[in-house]
Amino acid sequence: MGIVFDSRHGDGLVLWVLYERPGDGPISGNVTPLDHGPVEADDPDLIEAMRLHNLVWEDS
Repeated sequence: MGIVFDSRHGDGLVLWVLYERPGDGPISGNVTPLDHGPVEADDPDLIEAMRLHNLVWEDS
């Protein structure tokens, strides 16, 4: 069970909240795993998220 709502950050962003169900393990069988792995610095989704939140890389 969950809810869907518009982000306060605008741009038509939609957020989801999912609730755990009794008896679910650490990873619910009701959730379909998505592709996962390391995030590269040139990933378009990362670049867009950083732009939306006014984040920049800091050189060390």
